[in-house]
Amino acid sequence: MEKSSCFFLVAYADGSGAQGSLVEDEIQIGEIKTQAVFGGMLTDFGDFQRRGVDGILGLAYPPLACNPTCLKPVFDEMVGRKKVKEDMFSICFAGAGGSLVLGGFDAKMAKSRPFYVPLLKEKERSFYRVGLNESLIVGGVEVSMPEMKTAIVDSGTTLIMFSKNTFDKLAKHLKTAHCDVPDLCERNSWFQEIQCFTEDEEILDKMPTIEIPFSNGEKLELEARDYLIPIYVSMLFLRTSAEYLVLDAKASKPKHSDCLSSSASNRTKGSDAPFACFVFVPE
Repeated sequence: MEKSSCFFLVAYADGSGAQGSLVEDEIQIGEIKTQAVFGGMLTDFGDFQRRGVDGILGLAYPPLACNPTCLKPVFDEMVGRKKVKEDMFSICFAGAGGSLVLGGFDAKMAKSRPFYVPLLKEKERSFYRVGLNESLIVGGVEVSMPEMKTAIVDSGTTLIMFSKNTFDKLAKHLKTAHCDVPDLCERNSWFQEIQCFTEDEEILDKMPTIEIPFSNGEKLELEARDYLIPIYVSMLFLRTSAEYLVLDAKASKPKHSDCLSSSASNRTKGSDAPFACFVFVPE
């Protein structure tokens, strides 16, 4: 590798990122050891560094490992050097912590059988892209979503992102078919692009399950506690249906008046309380 190209720069959609030099050394993850080239961070920006985190392990395909120098990802090195049994990895997500298995799948981590969805055939794969069935199943009712043809499964993203049209159709269906949910069908419903509400067990119990059908017939089932994202702000616990959040717990007034309007104001304990504004960003 030429010395003139031994650097990296990586940036993320939330405005964070890092840059530095490339180094080659032995990497050990669990019992697996391999020689690999990786980035040594010299500077960072945004909210890149988190307490208790030593680094980021990328699991993307090689075409995405050019930042700008193209490298062979660490897991690909493990596969190429036969350090793992299979060209497979699995991730178990949990509320706190989780598990990563390189080279296979650990059945003890799952409460139910795993199901498989084939990756789409592409000339050169950059993402883990799968086919969808152009619909959502909301509380047992199939709702047509023509834009939902494919999806990208991303281990680095903990959110489910819909296009704005899909989100609007989902919101319209919910506000038509599930008005037994408190404040859902009000004019200033909390289920919209900029909104939040304090933890409410009645809402979580009454909101329907949402199933995402894949092209091979399998379905991903999400309960309300899965798709309403929990956010902690000062002493309040809030949830949102949106995608990204803008948070300022020090301010005394909201940046977006919608966040404390109508029914939402009751759920955030008044205008002097710390608040969170949630901003939906289409893909």
